[in-house]
Amino acid sequence: MNKVFESKGEFKIPDGTTISSLINPYDCNSENSNFKFDDLSITTGVIKALSKSKIQVLPFVNQITYILDGQIKAIMKGLNDDNQYEIIAKRDQAFITMKNEFLQLINENDIDVKVLYIVSPSYVFEEIDGKIIYDDSIIVDYEWNDLVKLDVMILGMMNDISKRNESKIRLATKK
Repeated sequence: MNKVFESKGEFKIPDGTTISSLINPYDCNSENSNFKFDDLSITTGVIKALSKSKIQVLPFVNQITYILDGQIKAIMKGLNDDNQYEIIAKRDQAFITMKNEFLQLINENDIDVKVLYIVSPSYVFEEIDGKIIYDDSIIVDYEWNDLVKLDVMILGMMNDISKRNESKIRLATKK
């Protein structure tokens, strides 16, 4: 393919971090949303110094987080795990967050952490006039000790696959 992909710019996402979509056919903030490659999306991200993301769960996609610069702590918990666990990843290391796994990114350092997110299938994000219509990520406004009790409730909040497909169709026809 004779194409160089370029970011449209950074924007803050609901988990509190900043991303810049590079290749994503189903992201309204992507310059390259007319490139129809359903299998994956690639996005860069920044977790600011001494900050943490909100806890989130991705019901339809798997995510690889590759550390470009810095060191990050990831707290994760699968729906079948009794407790959450921590992973520390530094530059040139990666970890995988599987579908339905809870995730929180924590930067305990005094410098920003830069990451590359590789998501499969393509991440779907639709926003119109500042209002989020659909987001593959579900933000959980609880702390980790509350999640042990809430796994079943969170399953009930999972995004509906039909809503995801409706957003994909709308995003595909806008370009």
